[in-house]
Amino acid sequence: MIKVLIVDDEINVRDDLATLINWEEHGFKIVGFASNGMQALEIFNNTNPDLVITDILMPVMNGIELSRKIHEINKNVVIVWLTAYKKSDYAIEAVNIRVSKYWLKYALNADNLIKELSELKKRYLRCVLIKI
Repeated sequence: MIKVLIVDDEINVRDDLATLINWEEHGFKIVGFASNGMQALEIFNNTNPDLVITDILMPVMNGIELSRKIHEINKNVVIVWLTAYKKSDYAIEAVNIRVSKYWLKYALNADNLIKELSELKKRYLRCVLIKI
């Protein structure tokens, strides 16, 4: 199972993501939820997830800073930014931080999520196999 941490300051977004699909059926296990980057970092250190799905704009610590800190700890964690903004500055920053995907909140549905997760799972497993 690929361990997932979901980070968003909007509880309805966290709940929607959690219930949109049957995560375990697709090889993923949600190990935690956080409402800001600081809380996420604490959960990250306790659960060691393989995949972090995070909003960009949040109070306390935003998703950009969270992504930087996570990659300082473990460069192999797959990070996906989830946002409502199509701002190109964020896309450029995502590339600089090695964010794997950039999802728009309003475009996400069950079929898209399954497709995206399947792609991320293949990428993650390739990385793990290369290191063995």
